[in-house]
Amino acid sequence: MSSVLKDLAERQLHLMILGDWKRVDPKLLEYLEGELGTEPEKDPIGVAFCLLRIGVSPEKATSLLSWKDFETFCMRGLQIHGMEAIRGLRFKNDRRYEIDVLGIGEGLILLIDCKMWSTKGRSGKIESVARDHLRKAKAFDEAIRFDSIDGLIRGTGKSQIIPVIVSWLDTGVVRSKDGVAIVSLRNFPSFLNSIDELEDFLKIDVDYRIKIRRETPSRNLSVLRF
Repeated sequence: MSSVLKDLAERQLHLMILGDWKRVDPKLLEYLEGELGTEPEKDPIGVAFCLLRIGVSPEKATSLLSWKDFETFCMRGLQIHGMEAIRGLRFKNDRRYEIDVLGIGEGLILLIDCKMWSTKGRSGKIESVARDHLRKAKAFDEAIRFDSIDGLIRGTGKSQIIPVIVSWLDTGVVRSKDGVAIVSLRNFPSFLNSIDELEDFLKIDVDYRIKIRRETPSRNLSVLRF
């Protein structure tokens, strides 16, 4: 059945991109509505993940997304992989910082910087952005140790902080000179699938775990649930 749905989705992808849902095959609509619990046109990010689930390539599935869907797509990807996802985490150490998307998993802390570049001319900035993101990861670690990040609680255990840059550019999955993971948006789902096997990318080992402070949520945190 999934192969039939995949063929339908790939043939009718242009209709979904155009928003012409009335012409989309009823079988495909039934699948999407059943998975999402709502009308597909109201949840393009959910549709993208549904298409990935039936075998549509990430390149085609993410063609449904607009710029404003970028961070939310990353958040939902983390949640699908069993992690809690927080958007817009602000903290202060030597200066003010903001993490676009924070993922908290079993022994994993992903710090994601979303770069919505649309031209290959921006690719020359990736190394400097990766260095900045690594500094942000180290500042985050220090701020956590001083319990100075509103909305997060430090607990016992061990974790690995993994700084990641997710780019709209078609970079594939590469590493900066300092080892920071640089992942194309189209490759982000497959990157998450193999995150437990990562060896070539920078990981910062820390002697704590973190969780969200539920009783007093920060006004700076945006938590997506579905």
